Amino acid sequence: MIRYAGLHGIFIFLLVGLTAWINGLNFFTSTLMAHLIMLFLFYRMVGIAVLSAVRSLDVALAIVAAYTFMEVATWRFCLPFCG
Repeated sequence: MIRYAGLHGIFIFLLVGLTAWINGLNFFTSTLMAHLIMLFLFYRMVGIAVLSAVRSLDVALAIVAAYTFMEVATWRFCLPFCG
């Protein structure tokens, strides 16, 4: 679990840093910050739940990555549980 938390934290830090570098700090409005915090918590809870169920970091990352790709690629139109 600590390895997953470390990887997740490092990736989020790098992604936010890259976004701040490209768009500047004014890009992060209060609404966007609230959205990022909710996404962080959602992916942390889902990731830990999947990791606990499958007991393999590689499989858990693959499942979360596949879900993320499907959500982004379909804009939530084709996922039955997203209404």
